[in-house]
Amino acid sequence: MITEDQKKAFKEVLGSHYTAKVRAILKEQGVKDTFGKTHSARMITQVFNGETAHVLIEDAIVTAVEQQLQENKKIERKKQKLINSLT
Repeated sequence: MITEDQKKAFKEVLGSHYTAKVRAILKEQGVKDTFGKTHSARMITQVFNGETAHVLIEDAIVTAVEQQLQENKKIERKKQKLINSLT
């Protein structure tokens, strides 16, 4: 289950529109709900907020955070490279 501290840290990395990122990962991993569909944004939000426990969705959230951190580092390197080329 996601704790309050984890929720705050994950939200800071992912931003407010995180459900699309998590759904994409769930879809990529082939994780479905009991009806054979991708989990709803509401379910993802409930897991993210610690209201519901779901191991596979929690793993997808952690994966989304890891991917976003890598993307943030990549963007920072590009910015730094651009700054260095201007000076």
